[in-house]
Formats: sequence, structure tokens, C-alpha cells
Amino acid sequence: MDVYVLYALVSALSVGTLTILYGLLWLDRRQPWAAWFTVAFFFHTLRYGLNHLTQPVNGQSTTLGILLVLPSILGMTLGMLDYVELSGLAKRGLQYGTALACLVLAILALPPSMPVQSAAIWFSAFVLSWAALALWATIREKSAGYGLVCLAMLVFPVFAVVSRYGWIDPSLLRYLAAIPISMAGVTLLFVGMQRAQRTAQTELQRREQVEGELRALNESLESRVAQRTADLQQMIDGLESFNRSVSHDLRGPLGGIAGVSRVALDALERGDSQNVARLLHAIAAQADASVKLVAALLALARVGDVPINRRDIELDSFVEDLVTRLRMADPHEAPLPVRIQHPLPQVNADAEMLTQVFVNLINNALKFSRENGQQQVLVGATRVDDDTVLYVKDNGVGFDPEKASNLFKPFARQHGQHYEGFGVGLSIVKRIVQRHGGQVWAQSAPGQGATFSFTLTPQHAPP
Repeated sequence: MDVYVLYALVSALSVGTLTILYGLLWLDRRQPWAAWFTVAFFFHTLRYGLNHLTQPVNGQSTTLGILLVLPSILGMTLGMLDYVELSGLAKRGLQYGTALACLVLAILALPPSMPVQSAAIWFSAFVLSWAALALWATIREKSAGYGLVCLAMLVFPVFAVVSRYGWIDPSLLRYLAAIPISMAGVTLLFVGMQRAQRTAQTELQRREQVEGELRALNESLESRVAQRTADLQQMIDGLESFNRSVSHDLRGPLGGIAGVSRVALDALERGDSQNVARLLHAIAAQADASVKLVAALLALARVGDVPINRRDIELDSFVEDLVTRLRMADPHEAPLPVRIQHPLPQVNADAEMLTQVFVNLINNALKFSRENGQQQVLVGATRVDDDTVLYVKDNGVGFDPEKASNLFKPFARQHGQHYEGFGVGLSIVKRIVQRHGGQVWAQSAPGQGATFSFTLTPQHAPP
């Protein structure tokens, strides 16, 4: 067998194998560079397969040989541009330049054909451009294998220079070209598959991250929906209680004022001034009750609208000052039986809102323990599961534990009309605590006093 035929056969097999591999890669991944490399290696395979028609004659390249090389050059250049992810003006310039050079070569390939040495120089110029692209990719993305591609590409120009000085038969250049082409093709295939795998892994991680974020968002949305539903239910319950309160508590005083006013008017017409004065006192008392109810309604509404201004608060001095102010509010009354269990912790909360919490809880404790001969109210704090739980405890009448869930509903009054008030104070406490991210709960038994506990952070769950 002729040695040139053997060279052509080996070259066709090696380059043809790359054609098949790149074609399969394109079918699997749809990468544009894989399609261009498939075209390039296919025409290289044709050139070697048609060796008897493309082999140089008398040192001159055949027209068919040149025309089969041109699609290979064009495909290889366009493939390298996509492979190294070159973009912008540089990419367009190289695309147009390659197309123009291929057109010039096609014209030069017309009979009489160009010498083998000239064809080798032209081909070396294109190979050097591919090597330059690989070098640029190596600088941009180190340890990715582009350096080996660059070195493989430089082999053919070295062969061309050596043949120029007669050290290698120029007729062998077309077969020697299969060596760097095959080396570069295998390296590009291996690096491309690695890069595609990394891209797939990155995409998988991104999708898993997005899936996790969507899952967390769904859980958050479910939590928000549940919280909104609870808030709406609380609002509905509050509106129902409000309607009952307006129809009963507010209508009663207003109706009383109207009735007593008519009686006072009759007494005035009779000249009974003493009875008029007594009736006017009754009207004033009813009016005061109505004003207090309206103030309670405004306080409840205001809690949900006022912005929270958090700051660090030392509860020891804070609660002492608050109790002092409560004592000064009615100096003629007996000393308040309020005891503070020191030391109290430091908390981060809105001072004005926290004042409302303690005032409502302490006043409630005083009100419902007033009938106890040894009235006592205790303000303290404890640690539960690394969280601070504040509490106000009394030794009053207590309440039925089964009705504990109704304590914090607006206008709910567990003891009916026996104790003054409108059933708004504990609702205010709950809204303030929830706005701080905490929870409030109560524990009691009839006749055994009550303990109202609350947190200002969301970690602790009530018993």
C-alpha cells in the first residue's frame, strides 16, 4: 500500500471520528460551536477520504483540495469564536475577515492552482488565529485546557516553517496537519464537555436554589395567609363585639342621658331646682361613661396604626416610674399593693406602647383583686427556653380556664357588669404584643388569681 494512502486513511479515520463525536454532541446539547466543528471536521474527512483526487501534483495543490479546505477553515473559525465566547465587534470582524479570506482563497484555487507552500502559509495564518483565540481564552479562564489547544494549534505552523527549509517533504504537510487538528479537536471536545457539565451543574444548583426560594416563599405566603386569616377573624370578632358594645354600652348611657334630660326638663318647669341639680349629676355621670367608652374605642383603633419606635428599656426603673405615676394619679387612695420582683431585664420595645401594656395589666390585676382582703399584685420576669417572659400576677377572683381564649377579644367581659370597664384593655395588650412579634397568654383558676404573661420576641410558644 502506498505510504500516502496509509497517511490519508489514518487521517480520515481520526478526523472522521471527531466528526461523529461532535455531531452527537450537537444533537445532545445543541451547542452552536459543536455544529461548526462538525462541519469543519466533516470536510477535513472528505479531503482525506478523496486523497486520490486532492493529493498535490508536481508541488501544486489541487483545486478540489483547496475548495474542501475552505469550509473546514470557515467552520473551524466560526466554531472557535463561539467556543471561546468572543462577542461584540471583535467577533463580527473576525467572521467577516474569515469569509473574505476564504473568498480570496477560492479565487486563487482556480487553475492554475497555487503551490503547496503557499497553501501551507495560508492555512498556517488561520491556524495561528485559532491559537490566538485559545490563548485569549486561557488568559480569561485559567486551568480550563485552552493552553493545550493553543499548543496543538501551533504545531502545524512549525511544520510549515520546517518544510520551507526543506527538512520535511511539503507533500506531507496535508497529512501532518491531521496531528494538530486531531489533538485540538480532542482537547476542545473534552474541555467543551467539561464546561457543559459545569454549566449543567450550575443550572441545576440555580434551579434548586430557585425551587428552595419558591418553597420558602410558599411557606411564607401560607404563613402570611394564615396570619391574615387570623387577623381578619379577630377583626370580625372585634366588629361583632363592637356592634354589641355600641348597641348596649353606648346606647345605654345615651338613652339614659335622653331620659334623665326629659325628667330634668319637667323638674325645671316645675321650679324644682333641687331635683334638677340631682338629675344633672346623673346626666354628667352618663356622659362621662360615654366619653370613656369612645376613648377606649379610639385607643384600640390607634394601637394598629401608630408606628413602632423601638429602643432599649431598663424595666427595673421603667416599671417603678410607671407604678409611681399610678399612685400619684389618686393620692387619696391607699398605697397600691404592687410589688416588683427585681431584677427585671432590659427589653427592646416601644416605650409608649409598653406603658399601655403594663398599665392595662396592672389596672386589671388591681380591679379583680380588690375584693381580696390581702390584695397583692406582682410584676416580674422569668426565662423560658432562652426567652424572656414578663408577667403580671394577682390574687384576685381569677377566671374559668376554658374561657381563656375569649379574654383578649375586644369588648369581651368575663365577669359581666360586676366590674367596671368596657373589655378593651386586654385587646390593646394583645395587639401591642403581637406588633412587637411576641405573644400573650393567661393562666388562672376561679378564686385563685390570674397570671398574664407575654413576650416581645417570637421565639416562645405559650403553654
